[in-house]
Amino acid sequence: MMLPYLAAAGHNLYLKSAYLYLSDMQQLESKHPEIYAFFEAGHHVIRRSDRFWAGLSSDIVIEQVLMRSMKTSGGLTRGRGMTELQRVQWLLSSPACAEINYAMQTLTGVDYHTSDQHKESGKARQSRDDRDAFIVLKHVMERNPFDGNEELRSIETGIVADQKVNVDRSKEIGLEIVNSLPDQSISGYSFKRSKQAVTLNSKGAVKVDDDHMHVDPQLLFQRLITVSRMVYPDISVLFAYELSTHPSSLFDSNGLPRVAQKSTLANAIWSMGDCDGSTSNSSREFEYVIDGGSLIYKLPWKQKASFGRIVDCYSSYVLKKFGRATIVFDGYPDGPSTKDITHSRRSKGIVGRKVVLSPLSTFNSKKEVFLSNLENKKQFVSLLGTSLQQKGCNVVYASEDADVSIVTTALDRSVLGPVAVIGEDTDLLVLLIHLFDSNCHNDVVFYSDRQGKDHKVWDIHKTSMLLQDNICQILPLVHAITGCDTTSRVFSIGKSQALKKFIATHYPQECASVFSCDESNATKECIASAGEKIICNLLSGMENESLDQLRYRKFVTKTLSCNNSIQVHELPPTSAATYFHCLRTYHQVQTWKGKMLDPLQYGWGEQDGKLFPIKTNVPPAPNDLLSIVRCKCKKGCDTKRCTCRRHGVSCSVGCSECRGVNCENSAFGIEENGEET
Repeated sequence: MMLPYLAAAGHNLYLKSAYLYLSDMQQLESKHPEIYAFFEAGHHVIRRSDRFWAGLSSDIVIEQVLMRSMKTSGGLTRGRGMTELQRVQWLLSSPACAEINYAMQTLTGVDYHTSDQHKESGKARQSRDDRDAFIVLKHVMERNPFDGNEELRSIETGIVADQKVNVDRSKEIGLEIVNSLPDQSISGYSFKRSKQAVTLNSKGAVKVDDDHMHVDPQLLFQRLITVSRMVYPDISVLFAYELSTHPSSLFDSNGLPRVAQKSTLANAIWSMGDCDGSTSNSSREFEYVIDGGSLIYKLPWKQKASFGRIVDCYSSYVLKKFGRATIVFDGYPDGPSTKDITHSRRSKGIVGRKVVLSPLSTFNSKKEVFLSNLENKKQFVSLLGTSLQQKGCNVVYASEDADVSIVTTALDRSVLGPVAVIGEDTDLLVLLIHLFDSNCHNDVVFYSDRQGKDHKVWDIHKTSMLLQDNICQILPLVHAITGCDTTSRVFSIGKSQALKKFIATHYPQECASVFSCDESNATKECIASAGEKIICNLLSGMENESLDQLRYRKFVTKTLSCNNSIQVHELPPTSAATYFHCLRTYHQVQTWKGKMLDPLQYGWGEQDGKLFPIKTNVPPAPNDLLSIVRCKCKKGCDTKRCTCRRHGVSCSVGCSECRGVNCENSAFGIEENGEET
């Protein structure tokens, strides 16, 4: 029953050995009836002593006796060698060594034995096993795989598999491989990797001749750089390609966008000068505008409490601390959203069960698990909003993300008097600074009601005066291009570093103007060109240098100066990957400006009802490099059995036998008279 799964997982040696063993055992009754009779009588274990729990299966005995003695001092793997003569000598001497060992133990009175009680039957082990089983059960219940959702997804992370993943058909795939084994030579039969099951854990896929090969990004980079010198005298042209399975400077090894630490931008602005609004506005009466998303996670929920009671706790908290404030909640559209990946990452794979909510229904779960289900969150927001309205508060429901609605609501109300915005998201601070106009708005402060040693009260007027108008206008771009909820962080570009560059250099400010233009005045090519110039400048590139040229220059510099190996994610992104990153940045900036554009036209794709960022539109490397393989032919490489010849490429120095020179498929060639040309 396990053979198909061994085959689908690529455990080829286990598969062949188990298949051969099974074939022999099926003939045991006819070939060795006396052994078969012993097995039928229950004599199928080996005992090394008459103690309890001493009956072991043959494979465990082999591991405990034969394999252990081979690998310890005096064994075959400790300098004796593995030739046939040495193996025979070692095996024949083993019984004599065992007798000597036993005699020495008898002489010295030293005896090695274990307790009659098996360690698995002890109270401590049973208690630990019960505790571990409960942890596993709790983990699976929080990420219920039997909720009716037919999508293939990871229970741990919640990432949904794409169409290439077929591990759910492992038995069917494995049976095809097993059925190909009869009448084959056990030593000569080879397995094709393309026939194995594709798992969600595959690090990346490189397509060669319509066949997907799964390779570690760093390993692929090293291989491509190694073999490229045989094909490209000038390897600088290769750096227009990622030389990796994905743009690793923008995306992690799991394929998700790199996450930026958004608070570093706020800390960088705070350290520039006086932004503190805690003293000058302490005596003034503010109207409060509260981020509803932050409010939901503010209070703990007690299990067995009714949802009506939980909602009353929120209402009491808001009225006691802020009075009749305005609360703005996120909207949760039914269609795909650019925050789909962010929601999946934050939920960490937890899939809460859908609950029919009412004020009298009881809360019996964990708060995080309950809110991980979007339907549950929508119901709770509706129930909480109704309760707050009944208590005299103003409630606003945004169409999607609430950041823009929170800021515009606060600035509209600041026309009549001072306003305090309560929230924790750096996006709110950026938008407040960007949209604040001292000629139209009264005092506006922004802070989190979570007290602590790093508690900051931002005076938006002071902050905007500190940054000046030119930086305030491009601040959303600085935030988005260095990484926010919908855009990737560029490796080695920090938000603090980027802000300083924008302030100190006029060149990136000129390029940033494109991102503020309307859709009709900014073509995709102009957006990508301006974004590439900005990223190149932030990476200390020269003014007329492209990112592809900068990649090669950085590679050469690191090669000559670094003591460690070069990691592919340390290189700048390619122009192709940056193109889509800049489009997503433009889309986010325009969204913050209140203009809703089609994300599918700006660096996003749709799959299985969710949006995902398009990484690049070029292959990892030129096809002639991807096709270079390493053959193991022992004779001539003159047939299609040679993998190099089959892919239409010459044998290379990496080939195990011919080394790319002594074969019919050599790049040098061999004339009929046997002389090299």
